[in-house]
Amino acid sequence: MEGSNTSDQTTQSPKNPYIKTGIDYPTWKLFSTPNTFTITPSTQYSEQRSLIVDKKSLKIKEHAIVVREDAEWTMDIQGLLGILNILGVEHIMVITGREEVCKIPHKLQPRYDQPSVIFELQEVELIPFENQSSPQLEYQLRSIRDGIKKFLEVGFYLSYRLDLTSNTQRRDNFTQPKDGQVQVDLSTIHPYISLDYRYMWNYNLFKQLRSQHIPAYWIVPLVQGYVGHSKINDLELVLIARRRWLMGGTRYNSRGIDEEGNTANCVESEQIIMRHVPQNTHDRIYTYSFSQIRGSIPFFWQQPTGKIEIHRSLESSTNAFTQHAENLMKDYEGNSILMVNLLCKSIKDEEMLTQGLLKLKDQTKDQFEAQNKKIDYEYFDFHYNYCLDRTNVFQSKICFKVFEDLLKQKFSSDNQIGVLLTNMWAFCGDFISKIYAGTHSVLTQVTLKGKENIYDKIDHGVTSVRRFLKQNLSDDFKQECILVLQGQHELCNSIPTNFVESVVIKEIDQFSENQKIILHITTLNCAGKSPEKYQELIPIFKPQFDGVTPIFQGKNKSKMNEWEQILRNAIEAASTNIQDPDERYVWVIAKAMVGCFIGLFVKQKLLSRIKDLKTTKIKTGLGGSAGNKGAVIVRFSLDDTSILLMNCHLMSGKNKGSKRTDELNFIFDNAFKNESKNRVSKCHEQSNLQKFCIENHNMVFIFGDLNYRICLPNDQVRGAIQNKDYPKLKEADELLQAFKQYQNTKELQFQFYRDYDEGEIDFQPTYKYDKKSQKYDTSKKQRVPSWCDRILWKKNNKVTQQVLGCFQDIVFSDHRPVFAQFELYVNKIMSDLTNKMEEKFYENMRFQSLHALGKNRMSNTSSQTNKTNKSEEQKNDDGTDRDPLDNLDEQLSRYSSNTDQRRSENPLIPLIEEGDEEEMDPQMIYGLNIHDKGDMTDKSSSLQSQSDSSQIQQQQNVSELKEDDMAFDDSGSKSMIESNGQQKFQNHSNF
Repeated sequence: MEGSNTSDQTTQSPKNPYIKTGIDYPTWKLFSTPNTFTITPSTQYSEQRSLIVDKKSLKIKEHAIVVREDAEWTMDIQGLLGILNILGVEHIMVITGREEVCKIPHKLQPRYDQPSVIFELQEVELIPFENQSSPQLEYQLRSIRDGIKKFLEVGFYLSYRLDLTSNTQRRDNFTQPKDGQVQVDLSTIHPYISLDYRYMWNYNLFKQLRSQHIPAYWIVPLVQGYVGHSKINDLELVLIARRRWLMGGTRYNSRGIDEEGNTANCVESEQIIMRHVPQNTHDRIYTYSFSQIRGSIPFFWQQPTGKIEIHRSLESSTNAFTQHAENLMKDYEGNSILMVNLLCKSIKDEEMLTQGLLKLKDQTKDQFEAQNKKIDYEYFDFHYNYCLDRTNVFQSKICFKVFEDLLKQKFSSDNQIGVLLTNMWAFCGDFISKIYAGTHSVLTQVTLKGKENIYDKIDHGVTSVRRFLKQNLSDDFKQECILVLQGQHELCNSIPTNFVESVVIKEIDQFSENQKIILHITTLNCAGKSPEKYQELIPIFKPQFDGVTPIFQGKNKSKMNEWEQILRNAIEAASTNIQDPDERYVWVIAKAMVGCFIGLFVKQKLLSRIKDLKTTKIKTGLGGSAGNKGAVIVRFSLDDTSILLMNCHLMSGKNKGSKRTDELNFIFDNAFKNESKNRVSKCHEQSNLQKFCIENHNMVFIFGDLNYRICLPNDQVRGAIQNKDYPKLKEADELLQAFKQYQNTKELQFQFYRDYDEGEIDFQPTYKYDKKSQKYDTSKKQRVPSWCDRILWKKNNKVTQQVLGCFQDIVFSDHRPVFAQFELYVNKIMSDLTNKMEEKFYENMRFQSLHALGKNRMSNTSSQTNKTNKSEEQKNDDGTDRDPLDNLDEQLSRYSSNTDQRRSENPLIPLIEEGDEEEMDPQMIYGLNIHDKGDMTDKSSSLQSQSDSSQIQQQQNVSELKEDDMAFDDSGSKSMIESNGQQKFQNHSNF
């Protein structure tokens, strides 16, 4: 929790009534033609320009004012929210309904008598770029669109002239001159210059506009949360709660922290009090702002079924916790923060989280003190069971205390200011509770004060409150909508992005850097036993390998935390000579299932590169009902390479190879199936299954007691072991026989044996020994020695096994540990290159309908280009390797040329009529009207009268135009737009 106070002595307030203008109440016309959307201001707005979106290519251009007389339909809209891809179909999202909440004066308002209006979003429209011929697809699209529209009906706010994503202090910082600079003219600063994308819920919907460098004034940022406003005497009260979309899921779907330090349900609550001091012609306004931030406990934990689980080790949360604290200090410009813990000690799960938080605070104390930074901590037992209520009430009390001291005025239930503030915070708590938890605040009715109707005193939109009370969406449904808005839904991919991704996949080595990682795996069937001393396991972790990520797994009946401690002690003892903290191992995660256990250690220096870590378990014992057999799985991404590690314990006994194959297929088919069902959408469930499907991972390692046997008589096996005749034994090994038998089969049930490999075995069978002995089974059963314990990997040219061996001296079990060391080359895609490539994609792409001319020339060029030798494409004239972005130019040319060839068979209706250029004479343009910033009606009539006389001449000239004449001049258009923007706003930027 952090507060910031600011004083603003320059804002002025009018004495006269407020007059509505197009600046704060803007509207636009949306024109739709077969090939384009055109957005044109219908009121006087800050930027009198049009925006044109090509439906076919997603090329987006600014243009002088355009009124499409050839439009199929026209719609009045109140802003653009972005472009969204659903099931492969692009949609444009626009505002069609808004309700005014309040007006707030601020430094960057255009005139002293024009405070900026805050609206609550009431209605949006999602318009597909093209109609669908498939009724089934259209039904799915309509269902998703309706869901998103309903989700956006409640708790979203916007302003055209005030940056709602930033608090008062942050906005003020952007108006202050830097060291050595003169004060900037505030009238030249665009209000969105201070945008904080973390609170902008439609940030990902503007990806296409950002990629194509469309100026920021086209955006209308959406903020989720609450806005309340009231005015009493000379004081104006405003409460703004803004919720981050990063980790912004619903209660049981989003808990804890992510790898970048973002916490779930992170809400910044800003209480603003403005004091109006009368002067001759206007009021001078003094603004006081106090901000607090709330969020989930900042380490890795989850609550998928209502029960709290710390699913990753606290050590693995250190980097994320540190990043979280540093981000807060940076955001609020200080070297210290105060964390207030409101968890209840009498609730076991909450006390577990408290202890974890204290441990992380103590572990990072020295690190922060070395930087002259500090985390202060306070515990406060609020005696309420509902956490969201505790937080809201506590924050309101802190806020009251701050402003009582500041204004030298006591707030209580006996005075009107105290009543208004209390009720404002109560409504805020109710909104945040409904958004995050899906339920109303338990304390709202308790905390509401006063006899008067609070709706008459607090401006927050009466109809919005009614809709808020009626909305009843499930957590899973809202989670689906959030994933779509975040751009994280697997089924929301834009077509150009897919093209870019296809180029990256095809030329992965050119767009990524590879780094060598050493992976060490040890597998041991513990036979229900544990070592008497952890020192017995130290050889497993020696010698130390650079960059090693060791995994220890085992079958045991002991509790997971017992084995966790044994392994921690063993690896700590093996690492005593390591002085560099980055080279020490961190226990990251574990997963247990009755008789199976897997644990993952990672070197500290690699920890920040691990993302999207998940675990699962699959039971195969007793027909899938018992966990004595089955698999436990850990999967994660290391940089941009997905890795899956599976500990298997399969059916025992001779001649059970087909049963073990069935078990493996069952595991492959059901991995992460239950986790995917946490999402309500069947489409997303299927996409999650695909994402986490074992076979869709770049690197897969399967190990454990696979129980494959040697099919020879006992005496022959023991004799071969005595003579070290391992080739004879391997010829009779069930697993090796299956590899050989099915290596060329196309039957899906045997795909495992085609796709996986094993290193050369050069040690004696690992099962079954007399316990604490080097003798094979001497009991009455006289079990045949076999290589039951195996380590396999999915065939991959970036995976090389360096070592495969056995620890013969670890004898507490009737199995022997098997270990393997792998050299992996993981990919890290260079985002700067892919971003440049996406920019080039749009720069090279022309408005598709403009290709209708000059197709013969393009087709000829295409046929010649496609004959170019691939090896020559990758070299410069001097024989050196070419830059990947140079190769991209040719790929884009081929893509564009091939598109032209297909399009020449079915020419499109021209999107912008021939010669539609800003630099051309308006008399040469027909089919649409182009205006300056003046009166559009007068220009329209004069332009129409000129178009008829010029049409014949223009048609005669069309055939003589070259292809380049048909496309916008990128450089000319861009420079013209920039100069225009600089006249209005010196400091506006692309977003």
